[in-house]
Amino acid sequence: MFSDSTFKLLNSLTDKTTKSEEKSPSKLESPFVFFDLNLSSEQKSTLAALKISQDESFENNGNFKNILTDIEKFISALDKQNAEISVKMAELILEIINKVISEMRQESAWIVMRSSQPNDAFKDPRWHTDGFYFPPYEGEQFKVVVTLAGPGTLFYNLPDQQRETFNSLNNDRVNTKKMLENITPVSPASGQGAAFIAGSKTRAAVHSEPYINSARLFLAVAPCSHTQLDARLEAQKKFESSPEYLELLSKMQKSFSMK
Repeated sequence: MFSDSTFKLLNSLTDKTTKSEEKSPSKLESPFVFFDLNLSSEQKSTLAALKISQDESFENNGNFKNILTDIEKFISALDKQNAEISVKMAELILEIINKVISEMRQESAWIVMRSSQPNDAFKDPRWHTDGFYFPPYEGEQFKVVVTLAGPGTLFYNLPDQQRETFNSLNNDRVNTKKMLENITPVSPASGQGAAFIAGSKTRAAVHSEPYINSARLFLAVAPCSHTQLDARLEAQKKFESSPEYLELLSKMQKSFSMK
């Protein structure tokens, strides 16, 4: 898995000369890049056999002790027909995760997977940029995404002269749609992944979920140090105990009880 050119690409995202614990990312010419996964024939056959009949989500915050079993259970939950391929799918996904972490010279990662049935939620793109995933909240951070089934993530290489206007819209879906309604987005092809910049006000990649007109399985890997991951989890705990979060949760519960 992964070609030599992929190794060079992912290695280029990290400056290995730094002695600090948090590795310093180097510059990319573009806010996003696509790369080949270089899947084997067996891995391609495994992906082709994948069935998705449920909307499910998976998240792992660097706890790799039982991750292979956890991924296998997630794949099995997507459709009962996945029983025969769940182990191979889990091995494939974990190989991608480990390669990304290794090639980007990091210690761990925040990992998310989502399965989706066909829907119209993103028939109109949700153009946005990602903020920082971890401290320090400065410079550039990176995420690698791979669509294992279904349509790929949309990207747009926003011209520098449009960046200030785009940022002023603050990811407002209606107005960013108007701003970018005549563009031609690009997506990784089947068998490819994408690495992109997050956080930076001047360089973060403009992207969107695609129109999900067929069943989709999406994997995101945000490589980081153990220190960064601990800080993310601590910030999440504080938010979940905040009055704002509790109020939002109460409103959601009331909404569901009315249906």
